[in-house]
Amino acid sequence: MDSATRAQVLASLDAANWAGADVPDTLYRHGLLLTPRVLAEIRYEALQFLVREAERWTPTEFLRRSKRRLEQATPEDMYYAILGWMKEHAEAARGES
Repeated sequence: MDSATRAQVLASLDAANWAGADVPDTLYRHGLLLTPRVLAEIRYEALQFLVREAERWTPTEFLRRSKRRLEQATPEDMYYAILGWMKEHAEAARGES
């Protein structure tokens, strides 16, 4: 957790304890609690991002990643090219966080 988020959590906890408020409710209202609904929204946004990125590529560009001679490419080659592309995006996202 970064220092800014930690500070927000501590301030929310202090405010909730001082006011006698429900701590989970206070954290949720401040956007500091990950609920199943919020997690579903995050997954949806991540998949939408991946779709938008994939739409920028043509099938030929995907295949060129794994095959030099495109006329010999098979559906299996396309599958592995797209799978490799997705793995690269996942690793890039891991490196950004």
